[in-house]
Amino acid sequence: MQLTVIKHDAPYASKVDGSLGIQTFGDGNSYPQDVLEVVGGSSTGLSCVNTYAKFIQGRGFSDLEFYGLTVNRRGETNDTLLAQVAHDYAAFGGFYVHVNYDMSYKVNELSWIPFENVRLGALQEDGTFRKVAVHWDWAKRYGRLRRWKKEDIDYIDIFNPDPDAIARQVVEAGSWGKYKGQVFIFSGGKSGSYPTPIYSPVLTDMSTEAGLANIAYRSVRNNFFVGAMLVEVKSEDQTAEQASQTETTLKAFQGDENACKIMYGAVRSKEDIPVVVPFQTQSYDKEFVTTERTVRERIGRSFSQPPILRAENVGAGFGADLVEHAYNYYNSVTETERLSVERAFAELFERWAGKAFSDFSVLPLTFSHSKLTAETAESLYRDSVITLNEYRAALGMEELEAGDVYLSDMQRVPLAVRIGADGMKALQGILADATIKPDRKVEVIVQLFDLDPEDAKKMVYGSAPPPPQNKKRGLAQWLGIK
Repeated sequence: MQLTVIKHDAPYASKVDGSLGIQTFGDGNSYPQDVLEVVGGSSTGLSCVNTYAKFIQGRGFSDLEFYGLTVNRRGETNDTLLAQVAHDYAAFGGFYVHVNYDMSYKVNELSWIPFENVRLGALQEDGTFRKVAVHWDWAKRYGRLRRWKKEDIDYIDIFNPDPDAIARQVVEAGSWGKYKGQVFIFSGGKSGSYPTPIYSPVLTDMSTEAGLANIAYRSVRNNFFVGAMLVEVKSEDQTAEQASQTETTLKAFQGDENACKIMYGAVRSKEDIPVVVPFQTQSYDKEFVTTERTVRERIGRSFSQPPILRAENVGAGFGADLVEHAYNYYNSVTETERLSVERAFAELFERWAGKAFSDFSVLPLTFSHSKLTAETAESLYRDSVITLNEYRAALGMEELEAGDVYLSDMQRVPLAVRIGADGMKALQGILADATIKPDRKVEVIVQLFDLDPEDAKKMVYGSAPPPPQNKKRGLAQWLGIK
């Protein structure tokens, strides 16, 4: 994935490109495409945009007949069109709709145009533009699939439902068969120019989050942090093929998928045992904890979005009622956007060729934990949003006497209570097993009982620190073989 750093103090630059007859959109004429890549690389950014779009779309149009009305030859309905424009509104701050007319100058077809495919036409002497230019690859990212050609650009008149204007455009096109219709432009209140997304000030934060994820990825998957060096004294009779085979075998045991495996090796004498020289490596995970948290917070604030709506655990002592309050709050935050969408559809359907409609209201989202699906309830329970009993109710199960607790509360319950008598017996058996190495005991306890590694070490080693490792270890010891 190619990520472009976009400075928040100048969201995009625009100039007239006379050769293409457009107003460019950002450096390289690729601002929308750059935005999509940055958002796609940020888990928080993508979650916020998707949540924002869902609240703009709401539960759809209140008029069910209008909701299900087919609006184009592809069989798409108004609910589909609403979802499409809501996503572009959330992602870019605006949207485009293609409008076709019949010969009586009535609107007979509406189709969504992806926002990133549209560029505004070149400005005329009076500072206005008459057309937009549509191309599927303005950023020229897909040149290997198809050569970029100016001839592929469609120049289409901007929306003007006046019959006289449509008649002139048809004459200019040559006939109704050659007429390309019009494009309705919604620019989030910025008439005559490109819109900017509400999160443009935090695009650099989204790019930062993607960078932090890349660091973690390289650490885990690509051996970014060196652990040790194996030093082997080559004997005179060792061939180059044997040395290469040893190197290949060691490489095969690297990476996360090969962790905790056992390698067998045999030597003729103790003097032939290779020596492992450990490296003191620095793990940067803790160094970036604060950065990662503040980045997420800044991204969320740009959307005025409660963290709970993007499935972030904001602490114990809250439940479904807080989710409901968050829904109500964010519905009020996004009310202006839904009203803008309603006005846009009212304008588009003012000259609709079919039945006349008057109700274009969009229903806001609602939350009711009594109607939770099993999948949603499980996610909310794991994030300590709903209690155990609320989770059981969603599954159709009876409440428990001590079930009005959150998962985070249960994790603070003493270990003996949490794992029960059988669990304690299993834990004691592992601790008493002399055949298991201490460091391996720590790993097993952490995995089986979900304990903090430091707590597991205290169980295995007591209050004393783990014994130091010898710098020179034999191959058998290095492999963990007694």
